[in-house]
Amino acid sequence: GRTEILVGAEAAELLPRSNLAIKITVDAGRYVARGLPFRGTPGDFSPYNPHVRLLAHERHTNVPTSDVASNTATLVAYTPLTPTISRFRFALTNPTTYAAGQWVALDVSAELDTGYSHMRDEDPQAINDDWLRTFSVSSAPAPRADMESAEFEITIRRAGP
Repeated sequence: GRTEILVGAEAAELLPRSNLAIKITVDAGRYVARGLPFRGTPGDFSPYNPHVRLLAHERHTNVPTSDVASNTATLVAYTPLTPTISRFRFALTNPTTYAAGQWVALDVSAELDTGYSHMRDEDPQAINDDWLRTFSVSSAPAPRADMESAEFEITIRRAGP
């Protein structure tokens, strides 16, 4: 087989939102008829184990990553509704259309990612966090389906302490 270390755009093309990936190509395999079977028992997962991430060709959308137009959302209003629920209004650099019940994926890595670290005892799950979050859009869409909106709102409940 072959092993390739992919960096930057090559890594992101194979594994979206990654800047480093190792690609292993298996050319052959060997079947062992009386090999030692593995019979493990489930235990607690390490907090350092990453969540499953899909390869580019395994995505659930029909739109390839390279065809998705870049759009930046800037927070323009924050409204606390209760002690644990708040509404956030964002302005878009490129107005777009959306339908009722649609969702938005926000990449907050520029604000929250602290860069590479081998271990992080105070927050071990943050090591494998890709800082991508999805939310249901709570604001009403434009009055007509062909009209673009320059802003949208999400309403979220605070999680954790």
